[in-house]
Amino acid sequence: MKCCPVCRARLRGRSELCRRCGSELSLLYEIEEQAGNLKEAAVRAWAAGELQTAVKLARRSLGLKDEADVRIILRFLSSQVDESGQQIGPARGPAPTIKNSQHSAAPINEW
Repeated sequence: MKCCPVCRARLRGRSELCRRCGSELSLLYEIEEQAGNLKEAAVRAWAAGELQTAVKLARRSLGLKDEADVRIILRFLSSQVDESGQQIGPARGPAPTIKNSQHSAAPINEW
């Protein structure tokens, strides 16, 4: 998070309170972290060939934080499963992996 969602002040580091308006930011940081963890789990599920699980995890991540890369991942994964969630044939190419220094739940490679 680069700016306070309340007053739009630029944030320096990971401060628990906005320096301008005093808004509590710790819960928002937790939500961002959860979204990142879900995104990473979605990519791991995709790499393991578990497309239904990957779609569910990507949707949950997107529900917490709207990120362009998650929308792209979800669009691709959704094209690989039908409405009932069944895979429509083999995935086109290997799943990418991501590098995110904020989350260290599992080793992640670069795109």
